[in-house]
Parts: sequence; structure tokens; C-alpha cells
Amino acid sequence: IKNTISALLCLPLMFGLTSCKPSLEERVKSEIQHVCESTELGTAEYTIRKVVSFKGEGKGIDYLKVGDRMIIFTCRAYLKAGIDLSKLSMDDVKINEKAKEITVNLPAVKLLSMNMPAEEIVLNFEKVSLTRSNFTAEERNGFLQQGEEAIKEAVNEIGILDDAKKNTTDFFFAMFKQLGFETITINFKEEANNGQA
Repeated sequence: IKNTISALLCLPLMFGLTSCKPSLEERVKSEIQHVCESTELGTAEYTIRKVVSFKGEGKGIDYLKVGDRMIIFTCRAYLKAGIDLSKLSMDDVKINEKAKEITVNLPAVKLLSMNMPAEEIVLNFEKVSLTRSNFTAEERNGFLQQGEEAIKEAVNEIGILDDAKKNTTDFFFAMFKQLGFETITINFKEEANNGQA
């Protein structure tokens, strides 16, 4: 009888402990909040070597600009792509706890940052005819900015966004798999311009 009473007394305690265990949805919410402590999730990084050149031909004696002007730079650009975590919320997550299914609509992958350090820009060639004026600092900066814009415009072609999408999918798939989900669907929202940094 004493053993029976002791066992019955323990039942409320056992149920209490069980009820304290966080649900699958609560665990997902906790993990997503943890991930979103950073504003961005960078999942792909590229280093690109870019040649920037300009050639201006003379316009004729009427303009007093006979002759050519030519300049060539080489530079390195460091790109990072991933998703903007500020656009991710629990509204984008659908959970079927009983079936252990989860569907997540992530923000579109995009170029998060691009850096072209001044110390890695090299002037390889410069030629200015005697009748032409030398390149100004403003002109040089303008050519380099055009090179930077050309890289951004080509971001969809160089493969960094595809790599970022794959790596982001793998990241969240592994996270949800570890939480115990058996069916995981990960989608990405669409954005008009993924080359913005």
C-alpha cells in the first residue's frame, strides 16, 4: 500500500515535468529568434578580379583634342550573398507538429555586400597624347565606379546567388532536421533586384 501511495504521489510531478517540455513550435521559434539575432545571414562569398579600362579617341582639331587617352586598372572585389534576416518572422513558418512537417518561406537571396578595397586597385597602364589632358582623380573614380556597377549588374550570372540559395537551404534544412522534422520544405520569396548591396 505504501508503495502504491508513493507512486500516486509521484504522478502529478511527472506530468508537471512533461508539461514543461517546450513544444516543437516553441523550439523552432527559439531557434529562429537565435538566428535572427544577426541582421544578415551570409552563405556565399566570392572574390572577383576585375579589369577596368577606358579609351577615349581624339575628336578632331576643331575641339583641340587630337590624340588618344587610355587607362587600365585591375582590382579585386569581395562579394557576400545571403538573406536579410530582418524580413524573416514566424509568419513565414508553417508547422504540422503531429506529422513533423515544416514549411518556411525565406527572404530572397541577394547580394549583401560588395567591397573593392582601394589598396587592391592597381594602375596597369596609362597613355595620354601630348595634346590631351591627363586623367583627373574624378575621372578615375568614375571609371572604377562603373566597374563596380558592372559587377553588380552581372551578379545573377556569376553564380554567387545560386550558391547562396543552396547553402541557405542546407543551413535551415540541417537546423530543422536536428529539431526532429521529417518533412522539410524551404521556399524563397522573390525580389525584383537581387544585385543590390
